[in-house]
Amino acid sequence: MFLTPCDAASRVAERSPRLVAPADILCGGIRTVSLAAQLACCAFVAGGVLLPSAVHAQSDVSLPAVTVTADTAGPEELPGTFAGNQVANGARLGALGNLDVMDAPFNVTSYTAELIKNQAARTIGDVLANDPGVRFTTSSGHAYENFRIRGFDVGQNDLAINGMYGLMPIGHTPVEMFERVEVLKGPSALFSGMSPSGAVGGMVNLVPKRADDEPLSRVSLDYQSDS
Repeated sequence: MFLTPCDAASRVAERSPRLVAPADILCGGIRTVSLAAQLACCAFVAGGVLLPSAVHAQSDVSLPAVTVTADTAGPEELPGTFAGNQVANGARLGALGNLDVMDAPFNVTSYTAELIKNQAARTIGDVLANDPGVRFTTSSGHAYENFRIRGFDVGQNDLAINGMYGLMPIGHTPVEMFERVEVLKGPSALFSGMSPSGAVGGMVNLVPKRADDEPLSRVSLDYQSDS
């Protein structure tokens, strides 16, 4: 038995409560229709298109209340230290965040505030004197502290604070305000951007101290000899 598209639509409408419109509405009550109309009816039946109806009308649904809580993000913790607390076992490497020295893609040494206190270091130059890969190009009495890392010149402007250049004073930089002095050897533009002088030997990143929950007052004494 051969069924026209409109007959097929009528049978589907009779057997399915989903179709609320009879085939006469769909096909306009015309039994002899054009090819385009027949194809449209076939597409309707084959695709299972549903006309809006009260059966499918959705009532309003009240969702349960959702409570969102969060804690205030505190400062990122610094990497730990090796025995003696003078050298850290990790450093901050830009987008990589805190990374262990064993996992770092290049050589990095991070000197701590404990070393600065034990050696009574006054400037960044006093701290960098501990690194065998750093050589100074200016004398101790010079107005600037310029040095070389792996044989390449690194100027005073190439010192960064938390990865940002241009924040350091020109001249000798005191170390009382820093928690870590990180020496990164090798090209480091991927992590800290290009330094002002374009140094390729490495860079020095300074991590400032943060205020603790409890007030702190500290006094230290030292002396110098002219002989």
